[in-house]
Amino acid sequence: MSPDIRQPRVTEQTDEQVAEYRSISGWAVAGLIMGLLSPLALADPLLCAAPIIAGMVCIRAFGQIKQNAPAMIGRKAALVGLWLAVFSLTAAYSDWVYFRWRIRDEARQAALFWFDLLAKDRPELAFQLTVVPRLRHALDDRIWEFYVDSENNKIKWFTDFKNYIAPGKTEDSPNLVRTLMALGDSAEVRYLRSIDQFYVESQYIVDQVYAVTFKESGEKKTFFVTVRLARHSASGERAAWRIVYAQGGVDQYGNKAS
Repeated sequence: MSPDIRQPRVTEQTDEQVAEYRSISGWAVAGLIMGLLSPLALADPLLCAAPIIAGMVCIRAFGQIKQNAPAMIGRKAALVGLWLAVFSLTAAYSDWVYFRWRIRDEARQAALFWFDLLAKDRPELAFQLTVVPRLRHALDDRIWEFYVDSENNKIKWFTDFKNYIAPGKTEDSPNLVRTLMALGDSAEVRYLRSIDQFYVESQYIVDQVYAVTFKESGEKKTFFVTVRLARHSASGERAAWRIVYAQGGVDQYGNKAS
């Protein structure tokens, strides 16, 4: 008679029961948390490190889960974290590019307005665009009263204005303001390019190059002007631009012409 050999009892387990014995990846949890914080990059470019770190953590989580499969879970959490990181970083970069473009466009409009005022023989208004916005007078017909009255104050606006339109010291260095006024509407001013753009001391600084084309003895001639503009914070949430300086005698890339 053969001995009674008892077979081990096999118990079937559901997927949910098996999952109870799996551990979740700590990297996946960390990646999900960092992914949830990634949209902060839209608020401040300095926080762009958040989605970058989130992406690195999630990739590390994928490697850990694969190495320990099937005993470790967390892939879905890592996927969500990675998706949030990629989306946030892409959106933040697009927003940064658009903002830089908008800053350059605002500067271009301010510079062309300055050129237009000189072309229309309104240097008294063009000069105000070189003044810090909080001290600037309104660009209206009362501007001359403002200049005259300023002579009685400590700030000599009228004296500064006269220096602004004074002839150049030598023939080789004519006053650009007077040159643009003399050309008037006969000159065509075109924006060429922005050669620099940066942020310093709560101001956005933009350097741009403009081409001024005019006719002389029936022949077209062109010279180039670099304009530096500063975007200042004004009252409330509005912003205003200031012409820091404008310089002729440069080439089309803003370099001093030889």
